[in-house]
Amino acid sequence: MQPLVLATADANPEIRLAVAQRGFTLLEIMVVIALVALVSTSVLLTLANATPDKQRIGAQKAQFAAILRKLSQRAIIEQRWYGLYFIDQSYQGLRYSANQWIALPQSPPSTLPKGMPLSLLVDKRSVKIERRENSEDSPLSPQIRISPTGLFNDFELRFGDGDKPAFVLTDPYASL
Repeated sequence: MQPLVLATADANPEIRLAVAQRGFTLLEIMVVIALVALVSTSVLLTLANATPDKQRIGAQKAQFAAILRKLSQRAIIEQRWYGLYFIDQSYQGLRYSANQWIALPQSPPSTLPKGMPLSLLVDKRSVKIERRENSEDSPLSPQIRISPTGLFNDFELRFGDGDKPAFVLTDPYASL
């Protein structure tokens, strides 16, 4: 039987290297903890913003941006004024023709989803969206107007309640 020989770190440099690398340094542990905290914080913040209401309101904002871009493109192509008219819980595209605003025949009034909090500011002033009487005598006038050059009047569509809405749509080209 062979005698058991214990090697010391001084006798063999390879053993000394192996002994020196046992465990993690405090710096390595702190970096791992910081990375885990960063990832978990970003996941929690993402989940908090992904509520069904915010998703629904975000989808409605994207739909309005698409409608306004389409009307802007039509205004440029046809060299006419276009607009978006809000009344009660609905909205409709309008075109300026023969010295009056007329509803687009291919664009019937669209209804906002139930409970959709929406407010409108034109030229930094709040515009009250009211009921329109079913009178053919009262002229239509859009709150959001689009010139033949495709430019919009100064407006803000605010989606959400209170002073801090969930989403704000101003220029649909700038908020893609």
